[in-house]
Amino acid sequence: MSLINKLSYWFNCHRINKALKNQQPVAVISDVLGNRGALEAVLADIETRNPAVIVNLGNLVGGKESTECIEMAMERKIISVRGNYDISAARAKLERASGWDDVELNNRQVSYLRDLQAVYNVGYAYFTHATPLRRELLALPNGTDKHYPTISLHPAQNTNFAQAVEGAFERADADIIFVGHTCIPAIIIKDGQIFDANVFSNPYADNERFIANPGSVGELKDFRSDRMSGLASYAMLHQRKVSFHTVTYQQG
Repeated sequence: MSLINKLSYWFNCHRINKALKNQQPVAVISDVLGNRGALEAVLADIETRNPAVIVNLGNLVGGKESTECIEMAMERKIISVRGNYDISAARAKLERASGWDDVELNNRQVSYLRDLQAVYNVGYAYFTHATPLRRELLALPNGTDKHYPTISLHPAQNTNFAQAVEGAFERADADIIFVGHTCIPAIIIKDGQIFDANVFSNPYADNERFIANPGSVGELKDFRSDRMSGLASYAMLHQRKVSFHTVTYQQG
């Protein structure tokens, strides 16, 4: 890690830690997937809740408006961790490989994706893309890349769900663990039970540790893993409680 990256990482940790210590709201988004309209709608809704900081759990890119989404993230000073799409897009551009021809990234944007951190573990909160397990190996769908095994924290997408949950709690040194990747808003408690986040009308809190998935900005899915068109979701962390929010947006 270069000195500049170290300073950026330290500064972002400081921003998150300050918000948590001062009991200020923290907005958590994930899986924008290059959906500019959805990101604009979510950020507008987030602004009404006055968060001290916004954390993105990865996969900022993925659609034809990925470059615009990167620029918005940089302009808004959103703290992002890297997702599997972020890594793949940056690597493809650096190695001039195929697979991301629809995404036009300039050198500045490639550097931004390449330099994203895998995790922010600050105070009682832990932020990563797919799972705290083997965080250097981000989850990809089966058969996509032999170097990236699937470790998805949702039973609809992982036959080894219980084992993955147990390992996540063992690996992460935090009370509240935020993950994305599945695009399904959910709460997972320590005994492996998983709950549809859409059923929580009030902020969720637990004396024990739990995992929270904010769902997806760009490709929200329901609890059966079916896509919910025209809807985006995010979460708010405030005083150790997590609330879930859904926003409508105009599809292009």
